[in-house]
Amino acid sequence: DDNVIDQRVKNEILFLLLGVDAKDVKKSKGTRTDTMMLIKVNFETGEINLLSIPRDTRVTVKGKQDKINHAHAYGGIELTLKTVRDFLNLDVDYYVKVDYKIVMDIVDAIGGVEIDVPQNMKYSDPYADPRLNINLKKGLQVLDGQKAHDFLRFRSGYKEGDIGRIKAQQMFMKELVKQTLQLKNITKLPKLVEAYFDNVDTNIPKSVILKGALAANKINVEKMVTNTIPGEGKRIN
Repeated sequence: DDNVIDQRVKNEILFLLLGVDAKDVKKSKGTRTDTMMLIKVNFETGEINLLSIPRDTRVTVKGKQDKINHAHAYGGIELTLKTVRDFLNLDVDYYVKVDYKIVMDIVDAIGGVEIDVPQNMKYSDPYADPRLNINLKKGLQVLDGQKAHDFLRFRSGYKEGDIGRIKAQQMFMKELVKQTLQLKNITKLPKLVEAYFDNVDTNIPKSVILKGALAANKINVEKMVTNTIPGEGKRIN
């Protein structure tokens, strides 16, 4: 019942944001998660905490040591949530699962996102689905949906490997939230929520999401705290 859940959520919500490597989030069974972020939003203070979990983090999945992004391929959202709960010892009940098309649609709906691209990004993979043909120049520019997709997918050329990609994704998230909350877009929020609720896979009740949209004017992006699960890159077996 939405009301019971509303009571439980009160003024804060913790959820796992998952980006799946699929053309359609509704048909993402058996795919790995490409991006994993734990997000906490306080509707009263407007504070957002974002914790990135590197996709290759070695954890216990189904009783065996494995990469955390495999959990979704083995057992969908249930196993993913269980794996994250066991790993971080946190009570995470809610999730939002998105594909890249949704991100592209949001970016286009707000007229693009201005991003300072940290380096030249060039990479192509004709076998990826959707195929990858990334070619972004370093520097400040407005990314449309397709270019935002390319920016988020790029991962093979960072000096810091996946950690470099995570930093870029966190910066993108900050800018996306900041630019979505500009006055010209605030009025579109309830409509955006309705539209994207139909296109994401989530168990957060619509009433809670609308509550979040109504509290959007309290959100202060400068107070957004970003962190990443620490670790070191290693080749194992």
